[in-house]
Amino acid sequence: MSRTARTWAWLLAVAPALALVTPASAATSTGEYLSAEVVQVATDTGLGEHAEGARPEDGHEHEDEIATFLDTGDGELKSVDHPRIEALPSGTDVVVRVADADAEDLDVLSVSHVAAASDAPAPGTVASATTPHTVRIAMAIPAGVTQDAAPFTVQQVENSLAQASAYWSLQTGGAITFTVAASVVPWYQSQYGCDKFQSMWGEAAEKAGFTRGAREHLVVVVPSNAHRAGGCSYGLGTVGADVDSTGELYVTDLESSLWAHELGHNIGLGHANAVYHPTLSDIAYSGGYSGARWVSYGDLFDVMSYSGPTIGRGNLGVAGQDDLGIQPGGIQTVTESGTHTLKALPVAPGGTHGLEVVDGGVSYYVELRGDSTGDNLAASDWRRPVKGVRVTKRDLSDGGSVVLDGSPTGNLDDFDWTVPAGKTLTSASGRLRVTTLSNDGAAATVQITIGAVAPAAPTGVTATSTGSGAATVSWTPGAANGGTVTEYTVTPYVDGAPLTDKAQTVTAPSTTVNFTGLDDGTTYTFTVKAKNEAGYGAESAASSPLLVAGVPAAPTGVTATLDGPVATVAWRAPSGNGSAVTGYTVTPAKGGVAQPARTVTGTSAEFTLAEGAPYTFTVRATNTKGTGSASAPSDPVAYTAPVTTPVTTPVTTPVVTPAPVPVATPTTVPTPVTSPTTEPTATPKPTATRTPTPTRTPTPTSTPKPTPTPVPGTPVRNADGSTTYSGVGGRSAVVKGAIQGAYDATGAAAGRIGLPDGEEFPVRDGGRVQRFENGLIYWTPATGAHVVTGAVQQLYAGGGWENSGLGYPTSGEIRIKDAGVVQRFQGGLVYWTAGTGAHEVKGAIGGRYAALGWENSGLGYPTSGEIPIRDGGVVQRYQDGLVYWTAGTGAHEVKGAIGDRYAALGWENSRLGYPVSAEYAVPGGVRQDYQRGSMAYGWTTRQVTVS
Repeated sequence: MSRTARTWAWLLAVAPALALVTPASAATSTGEYLSAEVVQVATDTGLGEHAEGARPEDGHEHEDEIATFLDTGDGELKSVDHPRIEALPSGTDVVVRVADADAEDLDVLSVSHVAAASDAPAPGTVASATTPHTVRIAMAIPAGVTQDAAPFTVQQVENSLAQASAYWSLQTGGAITFTVAASVVPWYQSQYGCDKFQSMWGEAAEKAGFTRGAREHLVVVVPSNAHRAGGCSYGLGTVGADVDSTGELYVTDLESSLWAHELGHNIGLGHANAVYHPTLSDIAYSGGYSGARWVSYGDLFDVMSYSGPTIGRGNLGVAGQDDLGIQPGGIQTVTESGTHTLKALPVAPGGTHGLEVVDGGVSYYVELRGDSTGDNLAASDWRRPVKGVRVTKRDLSDGGSVVLDGSPTGNLDDFDWTVPAGKTLTSASGRLRVTTLSNDGAAATVQITIGAVAPAAPTGVTATSTGSGAATVSWTPGAANGGTVTEYTVTPYVDGAPLTDKAQTVTAPSTTVNFTGLDDGTTYTFTVKAKNEAGYGAESAASSPLLVAGVPAAPTGVTATLDGPVATVAWRAPSGNGSAVTGYTVTPAKGGVAQPARTVTGTSAEFTLAEGAPYTFTVRATNTKGTGSASAPSDPVAYTAPVTTPVTTPVTTPVVTPAPVPVATPTTVPTPVTSPTTEPTATPKPTATRTPTPTRTPTPTSTPKPTPTPVPGTPVRNADGSTTYSGVGGRSAVVKGAIQGAYDATGAAAGRIGLPDGEEFPVRDGGRVQRFENGLIYWTPATGAHVVTGAVQQLYAGGGWENSGLGYPTSGEIRIKDAGVVQRFQGGLVYWTAGTGAHEVKGAIGGRYAALGWENSGLGYPTSGEIPIRDGGVVQRYQDGLVYWTAGTGAHEVKGAIGDRYAALGWENSRLGYPVSAEYAVPGGVRQDYQRGSMAYGWTTRQVTVS
C-alpha cells in the first residue's frame, strides 16, 4: 500500500468528525479565517555528530523532530501547535480560524475545513516518471553566524546536488533526478537566524526566484559554523505529501548523503529508525514501544537514517520505496503463507526486491541488504552494521520506518538486525513469521508464514509438594504464536515414563493445577503443553524432580533409661515420607496422666522425674508437612530417691575461706552466657586431609583410674545430710545436695572419681561444680547433676568446660555398642571408643548424624571434630564417611564408592564443589548431587560416573 493511499484512507476515516463550515467573512469578532496548506518540517539536529562517531542513541531517543507549519501564500511558513493539524500530512489544504493572522506563530482557534491538496495524486497512482525536479539554491549567512574560514564554493554546492541526484536516480531507476534551475545565488548576509528559518527561506526564495509548485525545491546552503556554533540544525527540510511535492530545506554541510536525506523529506519520506528490546524482535506501537528503546535515525543502512561518508550511503529501504511508489513491480504484496526469493537492494526492474505483508493494519517489509556499492559502504562504518535479510515496518511514531531486530539482545551497540539463515522473526501479534532459508549476498530465500501456529512450550515449570500425596504445578505461558491459547495439559512423570492416567487439563488463562493421589516418597517431574486453534504445541522442559511428601511415620523403639532422677528417652528415627524430619515432640505420662511435652531435634531427650508414680513416654515426629502419629509408649520407669536424698538445689553458699585450690584441673572462670552454636562455626581454611590421625586419649572412660593415696580419717555425715571428707592432700571438703547424690551413685570416695578436691563453687547460669581426683560433677537447676570424667573430661576441658559450645552435661556417660560411651551436653554429644578417641558432635552436622541414626548409622563413630575448610565450610570425619556443611548447602554425608571417587577428585576442592544432597535412588543405582555436578553409582556396573 503506497504512502498516499494510506494517508487518504486515514483522512477519509476522520473527515466526518470535522465540521465543513464555509466562513461568512475573512474576519470575525472572535478571530480571522485563513486558507493554508499544511507543511511538515523535519529537523535533523544531529546527523553530523552521529556520522562522525557518536553513539546512535545519544540525545535522539524519542526526540520530536517533525514540526508543523502552515503556508498561507505570503511567502513564509507560520508555525502552529494544534493536534488536529499536526496529524494531517503535508499538502493538505485547510481553513482555520486564528487569533491573529499576522503572527509568526499562529494561535489556531478551530479547524473548519479539510481537503486534499490539489497536486496530490489519486490513491494507488504511480508517481510521474523521469520528470526532473528543479532546484534553486541560495547561499546565506544567518544572522549571528560567522562565515567559515574556508567558505563553500558554488562549484562544491552544485557537485553536492549532482551527487544527491545521482543517488536518487540509482534508487528509482532514473525516475527521480534533481537539476539546478538557475544560477546559484552566491553568499549573502541574511537578516534572519535559523530560529526564523521560515523567514530565511522566504528571503532566499525572493533572491532565487523560487515559488512553491510540483517538483520545485529551494535549497539554502549555510556555513558549517551555523551548526557548530550558530544554533542551526545539521539539516532541516519540509516533508512532502508524495514524490511530486514541493519543498524547502537548508543544509550546513556539503555531505551528499545529507542533501539526499533532506530532499528525501521533500518528496515525502520519514526517518529510518530502530527499536531495541532485550528479548523481542517486535513491539506493538501504542503511543510508544513499551519495554523497548526507540532510536531515531537508528537504521544505519538507510539514507533516511544518519548522514555521513559511510552511513547514509546505503540503499533506500523497501518501506521508503513503497512510499515513493516509483517501482511497484519490485515490491510484492504477500497475503498467504509461502516461499519467496528476494534480490538484493536497490530495487530495480526485474525480479522481486522486497516483500510487503500487512499484519494488524501495519505494513511489514522484508528486504535483503547484500552485495551492492551502497550497502557495502554502509557496512564498512565503524559500527559495523551487518548485511543480510532484514524486516522493517511502518513506524507509527513518526510515519517513517523502523528496523526490527532478528536476534535481539537489547544492546544499543548491537547493529546486527538480520534474520540469519534458519532463524525466524515473529511479529508482535505472533501471526506473521519470517524465516530465512538461505542467503548468498545476491539473493535470499525466505519463508513467510501468516496466521496462527501451535503455541510455544510453556517455561518455568515448578512443582511443590503440598501435603500427603499432593502437589501444585505452575508455569509461565509461552508465545501464543498468533493464536489464542485455550488450554494446558500437565503430565506427571516417574523415572522418565509419563503417567498419562494422572495427566490433567486446565482451561487458559489458568497457569496452576493441583494434583492429588500421588504416592508419598515417590519422585515426580511434570511437563506442560499448550493448545490454540492450530493444536497442541511442544511439551515444556520438565520441572525439577519433586519428592512428594507426607507427615512422618511414628518413631519406634522408644526406651527410657534412668540415671538417678534423670530419664534419658531415646528412639529410632522414622521415615520422613518424603520430607526430612525436623523435630520430635516427647510427651511424658506420670501414672497415666500426660505431663508437659518437650520438643527436640535429635532422637533423645532427658527428663528429671519426680519420685513416686511410674513414667512412660511417647514420641511424635514432625516435618514440613506436619506432625505424625505417636509412637508406642516406652516401658515404665520410676524414680526412688536414695536414703540420703540429695538436695535439688545448693543448700549453702560455697565456703570462700579458705579458697579452694584446684589441683591438676583447669581453672574454670565464669564467662558471659552464650547460646550453643546451632551451625558449625567457620574459621580460616586449614589444609584438609582425607583421613586425619585421631588423637588417642590416654584415659578413656572405661580405663581404671589410679587409686588415690589413702587419707587418714573417715567421712563425717553432717546434720543437714551433707558429708565432710578428708579430701585430696588431707584438706577437708564438704559434698552436699544434688552433687552428693551423683557422687554417692559413683561409689563416693571408693568410686571411680575418688576423693573431693576442694569445695563446690559457683559457675555461670546458677550452676555449681565440684572437683574430684578423677573428674568433676556439674549441677544446674535445668540439667541436674552429672559426672564428667576420663577422655570425655579431657575433650571437655580442651574446649573450655561449661563455657564451650557444649554447655553443661545433661547426662552421665551412657554405654553403647562396641564398648563405646556417649555423654550428652546442652550443645551436643561427646562420643568415645578405644579406637576412635573422644570427639564432639554438634550443630547441623549433629542434626544430620541424628537423622541417620547416630553411631548405628552407616557412618559409625566420629573420628575427628569439625574441621574448618574453604568458603566457611566444615567437615567431620567418621569411621565410614564424612559429613560436610556450608551455609549455602547444608549438611550432607559422603560415603562409600561415591565418597572414594570424591576423594580421588580432590574432595571439596574438586570441580564438583560441596555436596548439595545425600545419596538418593535413581533407576539402576544411586546419585548424589554437588554444587557443580553429580556422581552416580550403578548397581550392575559397580562404577561411579561423574557428570
